[in-house]
Amino acid sequence: MALFGIGKKEKEKEAKTSAKVEGEVRTKEEPTLERKSTPSAREKLESPKDKKDMQSTQKRVLSADKNLSGILLRPRITEKATFASEKGVYVFEVSGRATKRTITEAVEQFYKVTPVKVNIVKIPAKLRISKWRKSRGVKPGGKKAYVHLKKGDQIEIV
Repeated sequence: MALFGIGKKEKEKEAKTSAKVEGEVRTKEEPTLERKSTPSAREKLESPKDKKDMQSTQKRVLSADKNLSGILLRPRITEKATFASEKGVYVFEVSGRATKRTITEAVEQFYKVTPVKVNIVKIPAKLRISKWRKSRGVKPGGKKAYVHLKKGDQIEIV
């Protein structure tokens, strides 16, 4: 029962009275089970050294994780995109968590072509109203990426 602190005071009283009876004066109390204070995760992140370590581990995790199948969602086939593809610029719809580096790695992995430059554009969500139903809805936004290739390189989009 002393495990949860119940009866802890009783044991301390017994120890003091037994010390008085024997004639010895104890200055040290009996060791108690106390939880050592460890820094929380937030405190660990706040120190500048740990921030650098966290950033480097995140970079290592991204580079070590070569499963890039969720980065490129689909090629964006529009009139503007087809005209751009003639100039060596290909347009893809990408994941919301995609970065320029991960898009570059995904294009290299799936299409075996190294991009020269990658531009990212956020597509805003839009409110849509039905003409006949008079109901409202939201067309979701997303991200699209313009992938610039060298002259002569091509991507086959089927």
